[in-house]
Amino acid sequence: MAEKVFEQFVRELNRVFVNNNGPLEEDARIGIDTLASIIKELDASRGKLEANPRLIPVDVARGTLPEPPSPQSSDVSRLAELARVVCQHGSCFVNSNYIDKLGKDFLQHYGSTTLIGPGAPFEIPASCRQDVRCGLIAMAPHLHYPSHHHPAHELYMIVSGTALWQKGSDTATALAPGSIRYHSSWEPHAMITQDEPLVAAYIWWGDVDVIADLVPCT
Repeated sequence: MAEKVFEQFVRELNRVFVNNNGPLEEDARIGIDTLASIIKELDASRGKLEANPRLIPVDVARGTLPEPPSPQSSDVSRLAELARVVCQHGSCFVNSNYIDKLGKDFLQHYGSTTLIGPGAPFEIPASCRQDVRCGLIAMAPHLHYPSHHHPAHELYMIVSGTALWQKGSDTATALAPGSIRYHSSWEPHAMITQDEPLVAAYIWWGDVDVIADLVPCT
């Protein structure tokens, strides 16, 4: 069942991104176009988009990914519904930069899982650019993810939960499900959840082998 839901999730994410008619930075569209091309090539090479069962991760991070709330009526309601299952069955990536800097409490309430990329349920076809990752993050309520950055470009689709999102020194903005957020290479950004958990799908492209790290205090 999990592999089918993973397929449905990446397809639905692609659909929502492609159908977005809102304003979007030009560079952000690179991520959307790249995801669409990967799914197209996966379909062409396999006959249908299907996950390799040997790569399906299970037992998500011993419960560190919080379960998103029941989906509400919105353009991403189907995506939120699928995310509930992905959070239950996706494997959790632990950022080694955060173990000492943010501590056990943060890591027990934050999780990230990759669905497209090396070792993920969906490998990237050789004909597509390889410097891409796609998956989702989840944060428990009342959690502060401090300002961090990374060389990869990043595009988020908020799937469920309204949280505060901040770029650089700008005032934090509340973003609701269906919102899209783009972070350019090395652009500092932070997230703060309030009374509900946050689940957001992401696309990374560029220097994806360098993991995120906290912005040094000045």
